[in-house]
Amino acid sequence: MKAALDLRTVTASDFEPYVGQNLKLIDGEDSKTLVLNQCAEYCHDKTSDDRNPFFLTLISDDLQTIGQGNYLIEFPKIGALNLFMVPVGTGEHQITFN
Repeated sequence: MKAALDLRTVTASDFEPYVGQNLKLIDGEDSKTLVLNQCAEYCHDKTSDDRNPFFLTLISDDLQTIGQGNYLIEFPKIGALNLFMVPVGTGEHQITFN
């Protein structure tokens, strides 16, 4: 599945429709279901043409922690995106866009 978004220009609004939905994490031959739990901007004070930094919080369906690294994550309609994800709690992971 081809990614339809440019990661240099995506904003939180591109991901907000997927909050609460299941996403597929692909790691080589393995795959895992994650739920997009949160999509939020770090700052709502837009003072330039640059996007506001934002983050996505994902929860693994089995509450297992996935190691830090790049993963292919499939979003409905958007497609598969290669994203850097870090664990932030038991079964909880975060992706940051600066």
